[in-house]
Amino acid sequence: MSYPKHVFLDTEVFTAQQYNFESHQLTAFVEAAKKRDVSLITTAPTIAEVQRHIKDRAEEALRQVELGYKEAMKGAPFLKKWERLAEPPGQKAKSAAARVGLQSLTRFLGKFPNIHLGYEGVDLAQVMLWYDQALPPFALGKKRKEFPDAFAIAIVSEFATREGHPIAVVSGDQDMGSACEHKPLLLHFSSLGQLTEAMLDEEGGLAPIKEGILSDLSLLASAVEDDLILAGVEHAISHYVLLETTFETKVKDVNVVGVSLHHASLAFTVYVRAKYTMAERGEGSSPKLGQMFTQIFRTGGTAKVKLDPASHKIQKVTFVEVNDYVFHATAIPALD
Repeated sequence: MSYPKHVFLDTEVFTAQQYNFESHQLTAFVEAAKKRDVSLITTAPTIAEVQRHIKDRAEEALRQVELGYKEAMKGAPFLKKWERLAEPPGQKAKSAAARVGLQSLTRFLGKFPNIHLGYEGVDLAQVMLWYDQALPPFALGKKRKEFPDAFAIAIVSEFATREGHPIAVVSGDQDMGSACEHKPLLLHFSSLGQLTEAMLDEEGGLAPIKEGILSDLSLLASAVEDDLILAGVEHAISHYVLLETTFETKVKDVNVVGVSLHHASLAFTVYVRAKYTMAERGEGSSPKLGQMFTQIFRTGGTAKVKLDPASHKIQKVTFVEVNDYVFHATAIPALD
């Protein structure tokens, strides 16, 4: 099996990893890419979008820390006399936190031969035609203004055509995948694990191992369910508080991203079906227990498993971790 020597990672890939550039999935990808001299393609709009998300996440994290600080000081005001807790994190801390994330991004990019592409050569008229006709990566509704994705596809496609090299485009965004369908040199992979597995399986040796693993995923599913036992659901609108939350999980899209003697590293998708009721936040509010909501959340995960030497079935899950432990509900109760 052949694979492209150039790879482009969509912003969605980093979002799925919570911008942890040392995550197990990104580390496995880096190791596989290094062995095969794969170059990483970056584009100006994508890097700008990733940097903005890092800054936003750092600011939100410190906002939560500040809220926690204020609540803690209500119960133990004497701690304000302690120099380390004299005041909540300020603007300097926000700038420093953003720098930590941006430096982590820089270190990640430095692990590859990196080809950074700007807007030169982009056919703006073509991009606007995609927009006017709602062609992928544009779509109707919330996807109507996906200009960063559209520019990224245009930039990467122009480079692939000019150089005559196929490029692997990794994105869980279906519209990005649809956009690649009309670009002969852009090969879409729906997840980082899928591409990593393809690179590892160049000679086809993973087929029997993966077949054995997929023949029985019950141990992996059970381990994922146990790992999510402390997971929670919060409402995206702070006005509501969730009650009586229950989870059902399903593991799908399992890819083998690393192999050793009788062990394998896996990347997979987890679908979480959450059922919950909600109440309005505040004193004296009556819970709306009569109305049950169901919402399905999608996240990723990684695992290390021990395999049976003969059948390659999973004997034991030695490590498991999902990317998200807090999910944000969006349902709105019906008006009485």
